[in-house]
Amino acid sequence: MFKSSNLVIKSIKSITILILIALLGWFGGSFASSYLNKQDSVIKGDYSALLDKSPVLYVATGCPACKKAKEYIDNNNLNVEIRNISSNPKWLEQLNSLEINTVPTLLFKEKLIIGFSEYNYQSLDIKS
Repeated sequence: MFKSSNLVIKSIKSITILILIALLGWFGGSFASSYLNKQDSVIKGDYSALLDKSPVLYVATGCPACKKAKEYIDNNNLNVEIRNISSNPKWLEQLNSLEINTVPTLLFKEKLIIGFSEYNYQSLDIKS
């Protein structure tokens, strides 16, 4: 009887430790990802030649991050032109001319934001 209860207790301890390790990895990864998204994803420069009037978001069909960026723009009523590089080679060339191969990429005044980070999008003043 004692051997089986000790085995159960050891099993519960092992499972608990595995769950804690998994949670620490998930939270640590989420924290690292959100921290990294705040860093080095905003490039300052003059992008006015590529903009008409409103900021431009370059996206690709089937891109999960692009979907999040578009949802954020829609949910916050932001005035942004969407350019799908999958459907228009001209827009792909424009993005490549910036030596950027990542979508979503948002051009806004004197900023280029690579990838989607709610932190970076919140700092923009682009209400419609």
